[in-house]
Amino acid sequence: MTEKWENWVLILRFIIHHSSFIICKIMYNTSLSDLFKHLTKTDRKQLKKMVRSPFYNQREDVIALFDYLDAHIDKGALLMQKEKVFATIYPDKNFDMDTLYYTLSFLTQIIQKYLTISELEEHTTDAQLYLYKALLKRGAEKAADKTLSDAKVFLEKQKLRNAEYHYQQYRIGYEEIKAVSKYKRGINLDF
Repeated sequence: MTEKWENWVLILRFIIHHSSFIICKIMYNTSLSDLFKHLTKTDRKQLKKMVRSPFYNQREDVIALFDYLDAHIDKGALLMQKEKVFATIYPDKNFDMDTLYYTLSFLTQIIQKYLTISELEEHTTDAQLYLYKALLKRGAEKAADKTLSDAKVFLEKQKLRNAEYHYQQYRIGYEEIKAVSKYKRGINLDF
């Protein structure tokens, strides 16, 4: 039994002695770096604009992190150590893991917003339906009706009548039924 404890003590001593390496592992394996590696050049170019837009980001450290990742992500793990990244972003500060993680988190959120927006732009009917709902929430019913009508016209111009087409047709029809039921009593919408 004492042999097992001695082994555990040795293991703990090793971990404590090498904790700086274990705690400060290479950033190359973080979810942000993995996400960043899968972005196309066009994505990065568009993201560069988004990160610098005060509408999406007002933090200079996030811009610095983006620029560092953009310049070094393809060069490998040695340039992606957390201490080096931190020193580049915050040259006058001592290494702080929490501060770095907050900055990583902010940039990850911006990238996720970019991906969501770019995906939405590829699906016109979805975008029009979200715009329709946003207009209704703000009380702009005439503009909302026009948007729903435009979505219907756009969908009917599609040549492909696959499952996606029928799903979007259902969504537009559902919104139309909801709009009509607001003004007429006795309509049951329980499907």
